[in-house]
Amino acid sequence: MRVSPSTLIAPISLVFACTGRAQDSPSDTDAVPDSDSDAVAASVVCPMVAPTPPACGSGPVDRAALLPGPGASTHDAALAAKALDHDRVFAAFITHGTGLNTEVQVREAAARATLQAFVDGEGWDLAAATGSTPEEVATLWTKVAGAYAGVGLAADAYRYGVLRDEGAACDDVGQARAQLVRGIEGLLRNVEITGTPGVITRGLSPTDPTAYGSLVEVVDLFDDQGNALPPDKTNGTWRADVGGDHPGYVWEDSCSRDMLVGWAAGFGALAEVIGADDSIPSDLRDRVADAARSIGLSLRTVQDSGYDLEIRDADGRMTYHGILHEESVDRVYLAGAMNGMNAVMSLGITAALARASQDPEAATWIADQLLAERDLPGLIAEYVTVIDIGRGNNYSGHNMAFLGGYLVERHLCDPAARAAVGQGMKALYHRPDRDWQPIEQGQALYDLVAAKAALDADGTLDEDAVSRMVSTLSAFPAAPYWDLGTAHCDADEIEAGACLAEDGTTMIPLADGPGRNDALVSSAPIPWSIRPPSNYHWRSNPYQVDRGGDGTTLLSAVDFRFVHWSARWMTR
Repeated sequence: MRVSPSTLIAPISLVFACTGRAQDSPSDTDAVPDSDSDAVAASVVCPMVAPTPPACGSGPVDRAALLPGPGASTHDAALAAKALDHDRVFAAFITHGTGLNTEVQVREAAARATLQAFVDGEGWDLAAATGSTPEEVATLWTKVAGAYAGVGLAADAYRYGVLRDEGAACDDVGQARAQLVRGIEGLLRNVEITGTPGVITRGLSPTDPTAYGSLVEVVDLFDDQGNALPPDKTNGTWRADVGGDHPGYVWEDSCSRDMLVGWAAGFGALAEVIGADDSIPSDLRDRVADAARSIGLSLRTVQDSGYDLEIRDADGRMTYHGILHEESVDRVYLAGAMNGMNAVMSLGITAALARASQDPEAATWIADQLLAERDLPGLIAEYVTVIDIGRGNNYSGHNMAFLGGYLVERHLCDPAARAAVGQGMKALYHRPDRDWQPIEQGQALYDLVAAKAALDADGTLDEDAVSRMVSTLSAFPAAPYWDLGTAHCDADEIEAGACLAEDGTTMIPLADGPGRNDALVSSAPIPWSIRPPSNYHWRSNPYQVDRGGDGTTLLSAVDFRFVHWSARWMTR
């Protein structure tokens, strides 16, 4: 008998329900047979595909994408223009110094005006367009963090793939390729700096005076007696370069589940787009494959705990939030548990890494262990919804689950397994008998995954989910996106149970109790026109009424970019 927790992101001290797996579950239909050959393994993980794009400048070619491009009569030019502005800010400013996603503090009003002038103009070079270098505009670049850097890299990969395969202007394809190469180099830096095969950082920063890394204190991996430091594992300790090739950077250890699933999105997108693209330097492609192979090998190794799917660190220990195994609750192993969120993340992560490495041993292990022996697709179909606890939802958990489902949809090619996972993601998206459901929340990542989940489970694309995704992308703030906090409700309005939003017209009905962490929440999702700022909306509470911010941090819109370019890349 397995244990199904009422929530898999709550403390272990909560009361858990006990249940057994239903014998007649529709997902128990032999998702994958015993795999004794590379042929079976190859049918599980999607292959590399060598691109055959049209000549640059010959387009636009209509690729029949989920979000139509300029070659289609239904192309949304206004949405494409919004995406272009966010892309330009991302390439010219956000990724400066790392090639990857960060946020940037810009405290001087004149510097913020410079960024606005850049957006209002054209081109991709901030200094050429405005006369000011990125260092002159920025007050401080924050750290790279895997949860957002990985999806930002994926957005850059899909953007390059879309422009390449649509026959876009040669200069545009070349710019996208150069930006992607910078991102790939940034990804590899986050692997190589740890000095340990199979280990990737939680985050990273240059030590430049205008970067977060100039403010941190680094700690050695071990003391003079070889004992790991610090003695008690933390959720992130800063380290100097261990590998020896990146002395101008420091890195944060203890890569967690949410960070690794973000990194995996980057690896998977590279496998889709450039795995066999000869215009990308072969040494970069080989290093990406090697990194994916070593991380995948580490994950499938059974550790001293008796479990696999542990995220390991350069000090030889498991990371603080390093348990991905399905028989666990948060940071504790629990034999018989059915952690649907971990199951969908681990299946998606390992499939993305296996595709990026094209390692037949990884594919065979997924087929034999995760599908045939442990039936993770069936577990996901039945139990991924346990993270839905209503008003108290932790939307970091929802983001991890939906991103895991996304990775399964993109990189796991066994039809029966995909159908079972699709069934679970559809159920997480909408259970008609419950409130606080993702279908209503204006969270575009959830809509994108649900649209494809329906295709996997039922054979029909959920066009309504696609429409909801497009509506959210269209309503997303334009570049430059500043962290302007909201204060919609005063004490009297909170007491009355409703408040007039700052726009002077929208009434916000308040819920009859707080959300997670005692947040003031509405009984309906906050409209995008008045939604509080977030550095990654798909993991933020869409019902939270207010959130802080003084308007001096430039948000990267990496959440928007990831969904937009994923939908432009995916074909119907």
